[in-house]
Amino acid sequence: MADESSSSSSNLALLRQLGRGALLWVTTTSSTKQAAAGAGANPSSLYTSATLLAVAEDAVKVRVEGEDGAQTIPVARVKPANPDILAASPDLAQLSYLNEPSVVHNLNERYDKGNIYTRAGPVLVAVNPFKRLPELYGTEAMTAFANGQASSSEPHIFATAHRAFKSMAEDGAAQSVVISGESGAGKTESTKHAMQYLAMLAGSTSEAGEMEVDDVEAQVLDINPVLEAFGNAKTLRNNNSSRFGKLIRIHFARPAAGSTISPSIVGAGLSTYLLEKSRVASQSEGERSYHVFYQLCAGASEAERKRLRLRASDGFKSISGGNCHTIAGVDDAAMYGTLCKAMSCVGLSETETSAAMDVVASILWLGEVQFSGGDEAQVSDGVDGTLANAAALLGCDAAALAKALAVRSISVRSEVIEQSLTEAQAADTRDALSKTLYASLFTWMCNRINERLAESEERVKRGVSCAGGIADVNILDIYGFESFDKNSMEQLLINLANEKLQGQFNTHLFKLEQAEYESEGIDWTRIEWVDNQPCLDLIESRKPAGLLALLDEECLMPKTTDVSLCEKYASQCSANPHFRKNKRMPTGFEVKHFAGDVMYDTTGWLEKNRDAISADVKSVLTEANHALVPALGALMSSGVDPSARRGSSKSVDTVGSRFRSQLADLIKLLDGTSLHFVRCIKPNPRQAPDDFDASLVLNQLRCCGVLEVVRISSAGYPTRYEYQGFLGRYMFLLPPEVQRKASAGDAASATRVVLRHFGVKSESFQCGRTKVFLRAGSLGALEDLRRRTVGAVITCQACARGAIARRKYLKQRAAVTRMQSIARGYAARIFVQELRMKHHAATMIQCYTRGMFARTAFNEDYLCVIDAQMAIRRWLFAHRVRKRAALREQMEREAMELAMQEQKVERDVPVFRDNALYEEQYVEVEAVQIHHHHQQQPVPATAGAAAIAAATPGSTAAPSINPDWQVAKAPAPTPLVSAHVPAPPAVSPAAAADPAVVHMIAEREQLHRHITVLTEQLRHESALREEYAFRLEESEEQWAAQLGALRESLATARRALGGEEVDIRGNGSPTFSGDSADSAVGLGHYHTNGGAKMTAKLPAGLSAVNSLQAEFERRSAVLDDDTMFISEVKEAAGNGDWFADLDPERELANLKQRFQGWKREFKLRLADTAMVLKKMSKQKKMARRQDAAFEGAMGAAMKQVEAGNGGAAAAAARPASAGLFGGVFGRRSKQ
Repeated sequence: MADESSSSSSNLALLRQLGRGALLWVTTTSSTKQAAAGAGANPSSLYTSATLLAVAEDAVKVRVEGEDGAQTIPVARVKPANPDILAASPDLAQLSYLNEPSVVHNLNERYDKGNIYTRAGPVLVAVNPFKRLPELYGTEAMTAFANGQASSSEPHIFATAHRAFKSMAEDGAAQSVVISGESGAGKTESTKHAMQYLAMLAGSTSEAGEMEVDDVEAQVLDINPVLEAFGNAKTLRNNNSSRFGKLIRIHFARPAAGSTISPSIVGAGLSTYLLEKSRVASQSEGERSYHVFYQLCAGASEAERKRLRLRASDGFKSISGGNCHTIAGVDDAAMYGTLCKAMSCVGLSETETSAAMDVVASILWLGEVQFSGGDEAQVSDGVDGTLANAAALLGCDAAALAKALAVRSISVRSEVIEQSLTEAQAADTRDALSKTLYASLFTWMCNRINERLAESEERVKRGVSCAGGIADVNILDIYGFESFDKNSMEQLLINLANEKLQGQFNTHLFKLEQAEYESEGIDWTRIEWVDNQPCLDLIESRKPAGLLALLDEECLMPKTTDVSLCEKYASQCSANPHFRKNKRMPTGFEVKHFAGDVMYDTTGWLEKNRDAISADVKSVLTEANHALVPALGALMSSGVDPSARRGSSKSVDTVGSRFRSQLADLIKLLDGTSLHFVRCIKPNPRQAPDDFDASLVLNQLRCCGVLEVVRISSAGYPTRYEYQGFLGRYMFLLPPEVQRKASAGDAASATRVVLRHFGVKSESFQCGRTKVFLRAGSLGALEDLRRRTVGAVITCQACARGAIARRKYLKQRAAVTRMQSIARGYAARIFVQELRMKHHAATMIQCYTRGMFARTAFNEDYLCVIDAQMAIRRWLFAHRVRKRAALREQMEREAMELAMQEQKVERDVPVFRDNALYEEQYVEVEAVQIHHHHQQQPVPATAGAAAIAAATPGSTAAPSINPDWQVAKAPAPTPLVSAHVPAPPAVSPAAAADPAVVHMIAEREQLHRHITVLTEQLRHESALREEYAFRLEESEEQWAAQLGALRESLATARRALGGEEVDIRGNGSPTFSGDSADSAVGLGHYHTNGGAKMTAKLPAGLSAVNSLQAEFERRSAVLDDDTMFISEVKEAAGNGDWFADLDPERELANLKQRFQGWKREFKLRLADTAMVLKKMSKQKKMARRQDAAFEGAMGAAMKQVEAGNGGAAAAAARPASAGLFGGVFGRRSKQ
């Protein structure tokens, strides 16, 4: 009560120093019970944030966060809170107020931000994140700490390991990293990270024997997988809980002084403490046995399964007690492969690994052995059942093993008495064998690892410089304080270890504090700290006997029970203030540890402490025919753990004695080293990430001693500032005259002036050589004043800056508004202008589009009309040709008949020979004229025609016919015959009376009428020829005009393609004539300037040239438009118009690219056109040769007529001329 009253008084004094609005913590009514019980609770149910309103005598008026109105809270439930500037501080010792809610709140804030590490003075607090954090432990993070890039004061497991390594390298003193915490707090992971970092520091700088050093480093790192498989298990609190304590000693070879080479790992050693053997035979619900059993069942090969007679893990009763066979996210088969590889790396041979797995499988089969028979137990299924599998794997006789389990041999003097066991006793013996066999296997494996590491160390030392000696860095992974609903002997030993380490921890901290105060010249005698030596004496003292000593005595006494043991504890230990008897439970008692009160139950302690196994079982194992089992039997018989008591001759025959000796050696080892402490915290019982249970964390902080660290710090002077930092933080709060007075002296005097001005009592601070030391809470009022002063200054600055900012804002807003109005008007005008331009452009596009569509439709109609005309004209021409051919054949037949009649007349009437001659010549002339008229050629004049024309009254002589048959612009040709056919000469009256003459005259008249009809047809054919000549003349003019346009387009194209301009109108240029409408079927001639004439196929060539010209004009128009548009854009960009967003240079480059492509295409088109024209030229030459042949034939025929050969020559000329004319007409009709 006095302590509580003193605490309330000091708390009230701190609260009165604070001003209105200070932050507080208010304890809820149920938080005390929750924290004491360690139950999980919502952080908000532990402490609540509040704001100070007023302070009374025994109560405080506050406003609780999240609630309306003010509340009056007792002083005992109120704690001052740290200012916001110290929120999430990396070091708890730097907090102004080191009370429980402030410490928990600081850890919670850092945990929420992903900072799982926090320092509490020299102690590193690590909160398990329950998730992977590769960025926190990756290669980059290790490199940053190794190269000094990360701050040495930053809390991290790498920083702690780095300080240990650096101290070892510089001073040569051994270092120890002590990692503790409850199950699931992350001790194993912290140990692995520390080992990996040390291996990284030493692995890259060995000067010799690099391969051997790397091999040792791999062996050291591969110790963890082996120990985890054989020593870790799944519990309700942790999926990978270490069920033993271990100390890993890493030996470093230090080079000579002054060397730049870092120490190298040359070897390692391993010590283990208190393996939980009971888990081998039974497990609690939801828990598993050791990992190796499940890994072997899941990952063994078919050959191994057959050799070891394995089943699935749920087929063995001894490992199925918890009804849990798998772990979420863990592949036991893959872990088995990792285990085998690690066992090989640490130095175990394949034979040794195989032998170890034989023992593991035999333990599984031992658990399947069942007993029957009541008081005389025997194996239920005989020696050939499950016991045979276990015996075969152990290499021993099945009958001997069955007898050893069911019968106990007792030596009485010189006799050996065999006593049958009951079923329960036989089952206990079987379980004891399984547990002892597994513990011996674990011990043997650790010893074997140490032997191989020692061999490697000797080999490496020969290749590495050890001029600076060998130094160790020890990593201790020890269980934390445990308190369950039922606590047995294992919990007592574990809590004993924690008490010993806590005592050493307190002493170490006290020494550190003492060294700090002595270096600064501070009086440290006022510091008080709690000594837990009375609790240690209660457990391990020998005189007077403690709990373990009394337990050993009871184990030696006959007929002792668990109740008698508890009664003995009550009778001999009741004087100790840390012991209390449980009156409600005869086997229960309570011990007051530093972390809290724990209720123990002595049930089964005697058997556990004896750890006895019958001599018969040991004998069977020692005589086994197996590579490993005899060695395990020898370990059981010795009763000594070589890894703990090497070189000791004293026998240890109880579990308590062995553990006490191991613990004494451990503490002695740690006392000879520099200590570095890591306290692991489990944030929630659900193993869920990002979940912080404040009450659970607070309970662990009490158990692992972190709050004791805080208490020791707060008992002394936890707040420490260098003078310059202190004055820079608080001196501005002084009035100006006081500041001038304080500045006149040194830094220490100025600091005293500041503290005294603000009412800090002299007993609350001390000034050292370089720092000022203050007690906890001494700066609370000063920090609160600074907070309010800085807040007021910030408020004034905010108002002034706000006024300036508002004025500036208003001016800028007015300017922006004006600029916006101008810009919007300009944009609107530009928008309207663009709309107009777009409307005009759309109108033009529509205009050109509609014109294009109209022209296209017209051209299509025009071509259709031309095609129809061509088809009709072809048909008419073919019809006329057929009709004329028929008429010609008829005329030839009639001419032949007439010739025959004339010959007859000449024979019969010689008088009329002259008249017949006249008629024959006349008919020949007419026939020739009709033939030539059908061929549309001028008929050559003959002597007979001239005679007829001369004899006919009123007729004129026919002009000479041009043999070239040149159709040109000239007067119309003279008709070949006169309009009237001359009448036949008159007949004398004498001759008219003759009947023959009369018949002759009748025939002549008939012939005369026929000639008249032929004359009319000839006149009609002459008119047609004149019409065709006129049409050819018009076509020639049109083609001449088209050729001129073609000439211009080709010249323009040549200039655009970069060629020299050629005047194609020089000598040799053709001039076309003809009817364009008849170009497909009509005849055409063209004349060169040199006078040569040739027949040409003009329509095909003209079509190709016209198409090329149209394509050229269209492409030229597009290029001109693009060029004009780019020029306009470039001009707009030069004028600075904001809407000219196009890049003229880029558009010009694109236009040039398109022009080059079209240029190449047009060159190809020109080449194709040239080939067409060349082909046409060949065809013209062929037509010229045919015309020359025709002219030659006609000339020969005329000469024969003029020479007087008469009708025979004319008849011979007809077929040739008809063939030539037919060929010419046929070829030109195709054109």
